[in-house]
Amino acid sequence: MKKRTVTRIVQYVSAAVIGLGIVASVIAAWDGTEVRTADRSKFDYFSGMTVTDSDGKVTGGALLNWSVLDSSDPDNPVYYVNIDVYAAKGFTYETVSASEYDAISEYQEQTGKQLMYPLVDRSRIAVNGAENDANLWFAHTSDGRAIYNADGSFTPIYLTDSDGGYVYSEQCEEGYVIRVRWLDYYEYLHSGRAPGVFSVIGSSRLYAVASDGCFAAFAVLGGIGLLSVAAAGGTFDMLVYGVRSLLTVFRSGRKEQYIEKDFYEYRKVRAGKRVSFWFLVITGAVFFLLALVFTMLYRSAL
Repeated sequence: MKKRTVTRIVQYVSAAVIGLGIVASVIAAWDGTEVRTADRSKFDYFSGMTVTDSDGKVTGGALLNWSVLDSSDPDNPVYYVNIDVYAAKGFTYETVSASEYDAISEYQEQTGKQLMYPLVDRSRIAVNGAENDANLWFAHTSDGRAIYNADGSFTPIYLTDSDGGYVYSEQCEEGYVIRVRWLDYYEYLHSGRAPGVFSVIGSSRLYAVASDGCFAAFAVLGGIGLLSVAAAGGTFDMLVYGVRSLLTVFRSGRKEQYIEKDFYEYRKVRAGKRVSFWFLVITGAVFFLLALVFTMLYRSAL
């Protein structure tokens, strides 16, 4: 392989590594929250992603804080919400084997931490196509808005047995179907380790953060690259020549050591020393395209 080709490969790889480092830094700085607007159905949906501990205290909500953005329609106000992206995955249905089910039951008994929650009566889910949504555990309208009790609380629509007790599992060919809160179940499966940013791939906010990171990489690499290409093309030659000429005023009698005889000669000398920086521009353009892709994914995930 020619020396020039190897040099080009090293240049592109180095630029890509720097760009990925910038993207990773932006993602690492993300605090795991997302701010968005939500209608009444989404607000109720996020509000229901809570658990109640043994003391009756409601904890673990996805909704961190909120405010009313538009109350012109009392039945369907618009909210400004700040959500915890990890907790916002809420409840999910999981299929586990008989041995896994026994292990989860034993874990609950030994630690006092609840993993399995009552199954939802899917026949009472009114939203079309949402029969498998484990977060719709409360009575609601066809557009997902909660039907509150007289005291303003949710009305559970859990599956019950013949004695009126809640059902926590159903047998299936693979073992059992259970309903868990994703955040707790993740930590259970990973020995208490909290989920990281890539465990929520598909989150609209993750796409937005990745887009920001790619734009930052494009700005740094592309900006430096364009300036370097301009400099290599002689754009700043006159400015540099002028500064160097000015400096010779303070070095009387030694001018020939610091500057060529005239600007034409200076440009000829510089032309033989120019280095191509197009690899920075091209790599920056790739990150720009990635930023556009993540932006489209973000908008489609909203």
